[in-house]
Amino acid sequence: MPPGLGTVTCTYDQAQTLVCPHAFAVVTVDPASGQLLWAITDGEGGRKAPTVTAVWHGRVYASA
Repeated sequence: MPPGLGTVTCTYDQAQTLVCPHAFAVVTVDPASGQLLWAITDGEGGRKAPTVTAVWHGRVYASA
């Protein structure tokens, strides 16, 4: 896992990605390498990180 994500609970999408919602961000990680794929954080681009409701085969379902 990337630094700082060791204690974050992540959900596997049953295909190729771990989705890790946190209090102020949503982060995705490659489960094989532990490499950070992308992240959305509060304040980035003037928006708030969404609340993840489900993940499945490369899709992240969320409300904002």
